[in-house]
Amino acid sequence: MATRRLTQAQYSHGGEYFFHLDKCSLIHNIADHSHDFAELVVILAGTAVHVVEGTATPVNAGHVFVVEQDTVHGYRSVDRVEYFNIMFDQSRLALEDQLHQLAGFRALLQRLSQPLVLEPARLRRLEATLDGLHREFERRLPGFAAMIQLQLSTVFLELSRLVGAEPPSEPKTPVDHAQGQLEQVRDYLEGHFREPITVNQLAHLACLSVRQFQRSFRQAFATTPSDYLIRLRLEHARSLLATGTLRVGEAALASGFSDPNYFSRQYRKRYGMSPSQGDSYGIQSRAPKPSPSHFGSGAVADFSAE
Repeated sequence: MATRRLTQAQYSHGGEYFFHLDKCSLIHNIADHSHDFAELVVILAGTAVHVVEGTATPVNAGHVFVVEQDTVHGYRSVDRVEYFNIMFDQSRLALEDQLHQLAGFRALLQRLSQPLVLEPARLRRLEATLDGLHREFERRLPGFAAMIQLQLSTVFLELSRLVGAEPPSEPKTPVDHAQGQLEQVRDYLEGHFREPITVNQLAHLACLSVRQFQRSFRQAFATTPSDYLIRLRLEHARSLLATGTLRVGEAALASGFSDPNYFSRQYRKRYGMSPSQGDSYGIQSRAPKPSPSHFGSGAVADFSAE
């Protein structure tokens, strides 16, 4: 199947300068495609896997990257992404020559596999700037095209300075990259453990096959994805029970367990008592987040039905 190619004509609003800006939600995967324009993408919330020319990179809030003209890319494992997508003609940027003289700008164009990461305060400031750019685009007052060119060039200058100010680092090895993907999966579990989660979903997020993911997660964190998810749910349920405001079944459902009987068995297995007994004993301190460890083995069960 041929890769779909998007064109400026599909988004053009007339005039000599091509520009289009969307601030929107991404709620489904986007198949591989290319376009005859460039894109500046700013992730405001959510997570996804950005696939560029076959290379997959997890992205989340604060990630900023440029997709150049004719680059084949797409998104998968999309989870409630909010983002700015700014389409522009790279050859028609104001201050184009000056921008290309900046090492930071050239690096920004080349770091699709390692997006620029903005801290929350900088991300909020960039969002406010892009909101202003969006208003300018929507109002189309006289001279709006020139204003947009200047403001977009200012955004690129600021981003280029941030890239240029980053301390030099050693190139990531395949092991470093895989570890980073697994840590993102772990963080995803900690933020979404109340929701239905399957091992296939996590494997996609890690850009690994199910078997590779199960093995790699255990090698990295000395526990299985299933056991880690159950532990997160049990700890949350125990904290709810300790408040004395919820029944056992209600705490189970509020913590991601669909079967109260299964929850009770797991609770007794972990804490040596039933949930109805445990809520009078108070809350133990939260188990530490698993940290990377070396080696480990053993099969991991699919926990899609848990």
